[in-house]
Amino acid sequence: MAKMPGLDSNIQLAIERFQFTAMSEKDNREAMRGDFEFFIASGQWDATIKMGRQQGQRPCLTINRLPQFTRQITNGMRQNMPSITIIPVNDSSEEVADILNGMVRHIQESSQAGIAYSTAFNSQVIGGLGFFRIITEYCNDKDFDKEIKIKRIKNPLSVYVDPSAIEPDYSDAQFMFITEDLTFEEYCSLK
Repeated sequence: MAKMPGLDSNIQLAIERFQFTAMSEKDNREAMRGDFEFFIASGQWDATIKMGRQQGQRPCLTINRLPQFTRQITNGMRQNMPSITIIPVNDSSEEVADILNGMVRHIQESSQAGIAYSTAFNSQVIGGLGFFRIITEYCNDKDFDKEIKIKRIKNPLSVYVDPSAIEPDYSDAQFMFITEDLTFEEYCSLK
């Protein structure tokens, strides 16, 4: 990619990484998008066949049984909701681990982490990938105190991960992008 004049080197690097990631994941993203469309009842007919049937005034019946089978998998996760647990290792104190476990439980409950976990798991079952994120938010408008939150990522296709990452949980990824669609007015209000 040609360098854009006037751009900060970090922004230039981010653009190059994003374009590289988008090109590397192109085929997987198209397959994932097809999986999500197929899961929704309206996406189970090939577009040309559907158009031909509609022009011939023939029905395009769809009996979507996929949600039933998906729920068989996801309900097991909901019954055994994952959670974060701190375990003392070596010389670590069990008291410190208990305090940290209490803090983690508070973070998960206050941010409704179960919703983030189940959204990610549903996306993983349907399309192969699911994500949630851990962020910090200001507690209120009056001070600078922040709290940790676990948030869902509703659309897994909005996440672009370093294609050179090898670990299944992407813990070795050097960078990651999360995109968001904004209207022009929303974009202008951010300035």
